[in-house]
Amino acid sequence: MKNAPQKLPHSFFRWFCQQEFLNYIEGDLMELYDERGREFGKRKGDIKQITEVLLLFRPDLIRSTKR
Repeated sequence: MKNAPQKLPHSFFRWFCQQEFLNYIEGDLMELYDERGREFGKRKGDIKQITEVLLLFRPDLIRSTKR
């Protein structure tokens, strides 16, 4: 799929995800987005991406507020 994913879910993910997991998970999210976009179209791919990002918002992945 040539279209880029929506910026808001992607930015939200980059904001909350711990740095040590970011590159691995982000790459997987982009691959899934491309696959779903080809299979279902951009709109459904966008919706699925939002769902995936929200499902990733869990305590073991959330960045610590202590620095």
